[in-house]
Amino acid sequence: MNHKHHLLPKYKGGTDHSSNLIEVSVTQHAMFHFCNWQLWGDKRDWLAWKGLTGEIGKEAIIADLRRLGLEKAKTVKARNIALHGITLKQYQANKNNLAIGQHLANSLEAREKRKKTFSEKGYQKGEKNSMFGTMWITNGTLSGNKKIPKGSEIPEGFSPGRTEGKLPHSILKEEEKVSRKKSKRDLIQNRLSLLTQVDLTSYRWVKEASKLLGLSGTSTRAFVDKYYDGEVYKRASPTKTR
Repeated sequence: MNHKHHLLPKYKGGTDHSSNLIEVSVTQHAMFHFCNWQLWGDKRDWLAWKGLTGEIGKEAIIADLRRLGLEKAKTVKARNIALHGITLKQYQANKNNLAIGQHLANSLEAREKRKKTFSEKGYQKGEKNSMFGTMWITNGTLSGNKKIPKGSEIPEGFSPGRTEGKLPHSILKEEEKVSRKKSKRDLIQNRLSLLTQVDLTSYRWVKEASKLLGLSGTSTRAFVDKYYDGEVYKRASPTKTR
């Protein structure tokens, strides 16, 4: 059985492109990773080497990779702390300050300041506006809203403006909900009609109903408990509370 080996490991920027892949045997694959481990000292190559030679199992490899992920996260935090020359306590305080900063950025004062800045810079005004040089036309439907260059001839059946309302995907979503509810109701009614073929006073009714409904015994009992309200079933289940 041949394996595909990355000539340049992914952790070194290698890709899955065919130019970076080579077909090797299991033994060759193990040796490649051994050489990479000797060359770069990455624990992932050591794990691959040991895994391919059968010296460690898959579960042990996964556990080691998880530990490596945690160590990497700690290293990133340590690097950020060292980079900014701050203590761990200050690092935590800065994270809290970030949350406070986000709250302040959404304050009424901050929003007013942004409005003033946008006004001074002419944000979304004139040529900077995304609608500059265009106009909306519609044929009266939501899907018929279109943008065309200003001054262009309006196609037949269209008029200036835009039809307002729910977006098409919202309408489709509502239709899907209604359709799903209808399908569920139909399914319940169909199952209830099938239950009329089963003698619910029989001690084997669960097995017979399960086969008929295509459900497990537990699911069949749950369905009957929830939806079936027949007098026969009530008499057959004197301990059942309703």
